Amino acid sequence: MLKRKEILKNKSVFIATIIILIIIIICAAIIVHQKTRYDALNEDYHGLQSFYSSLNEKYRTVSQKEVQNELQEKINDLNAQKETLQNEVNNLTEKKNQLNSEIVSIKGQPLTFPAGYFTAGIDFEAGRYKIYDGNSNFIVYSARGDLKVNTILGNDPRYSVSEYIYNFNSGDKIQAGSSFKLILVS
Repeated sequence: MLKRKEILKNKSVFIATIIILIIIIICAAIIVHQKTRYDALNEDYHGLQSFYSSLNEKYRTVSQKEVQNELQEKINDLNAQKETLQNEVNNLTEKKNQLNSEIVSIKGQPLTFPAGYFTAGIDFEAGRYKIYDGNSNFIVYSARGDLKVNTILGNDPRYSVSEYIYNFNSGDKIQAGSSFKLILVS
């Protein structure tokens, strides 16, 4: 019985010793890891300090006149770019106005259609039309069934367009969810 108590006592001491050794190893690993992090941070700090010193030195060596000259050059470049862009805007505005004046010249009276299905060449002549005064989906399929137009006619610019120009080919099929008007344009 006494021997058994000694064995148990020795086992307890052995287990306690192993636990203490594990704790010591873990603490040593943590210390080594922290030392490595400290060394890396210290190295970064010294690198940044060196960079700061070099920037500070450059700042001291640049005269106020050089800075003013560089800024004036940049201002001149930006003004030249601004002038170029303004010329481009003016040219594009002129082209836009020219195209707007060429886009639509109305031919004839408007045709009014109720909601439904219609075919170009049967219900109206094929040609270039302005579609307007609708308030729903306006869909056009080719004679073969290919989707050509899928838009919403209406007055809410967030979700719809108030008018649409399309060149109908004979056989194109219209599907409209509301009444609409067509007017032939050139």
